[in-house]
Amino acid sequence: MKGFSARTKSAGFVASPPLVIGGVIAVIIIILIASGSLKFSGYVKVDDSKKPQGDQTVTQTEKPAPTDTPKPAVKLNSESYSDTKYGFSISYPEGWKVKEQTNNVNFFKPSATKGGDQADALVSVVADDLKDNRDMKLATIADLHKTFLKKQFSNAEVTAEKEIKIGELDGYELEFTGMIGSDKMQGRYIVIKGEKYLVALIGMANMEFWDSEKANIDASIQTFKL
Repeated sequence: MKGFSARTKSAGFVASPPLVIGGVIAVIIIILIASGSLKFSGYVKVDDSKKPQGDQTVTQTEKPAPTDTPKPAVKLNSESYSDTKYGFSISYPEGWKVKEQTNNVNFFKPSATKGGDQADALVSVVADDLKDNRDMKLATIADLHKTFLKKQFSNAEVTAEKEIKIGELDGYELEFTGMIGSDKMQGRYIVIKGEKYLVALIGMANMEFWDSEKANIDASIQTFKL
């Protein structure tokens, strides 16, 4: 089983492409970044939202309550990406790029501020034969992946987990946060078991971009078919 390495740069981080599945228990190692040439942009933004309360006995001019800014609708490419080897398809947001590797494909949003070789958000699909995972429950497979998830990130934390549906497919989702270098990441790690293949769907973004990119990530993941 190949290892994982990451090194930080001033512009973000670079992760070498780890892989993959094999051994007595086949476990998918999370594919964080498309390749050594794809770096992640962004930085950890500290939100100081605590403000002192005004004296309630003093008459003040009340400001109107802030309203949520409507988020633009997600626009996906009209044509889905199809993989003939593993038989899956998935769509991804307009303007995102595709990076293929041996048994995974990455869809990423090029950074508007750091350059097209860096990403603000990412969806990765990793697939391989079921092998010895055939008789294992999804929750059991996900428990194995937790161990590897914590090896990929420092301060990794699974914040929530649950059984979910991706279209007609049963999945098990791990919501997580963690650090790569100085970058704080947030994402979804979903395990799906088909008749022949085991698939991991990983959607993630730098914490700074998570709120703005979560809808794009979720919309792409929901189009996955196996």
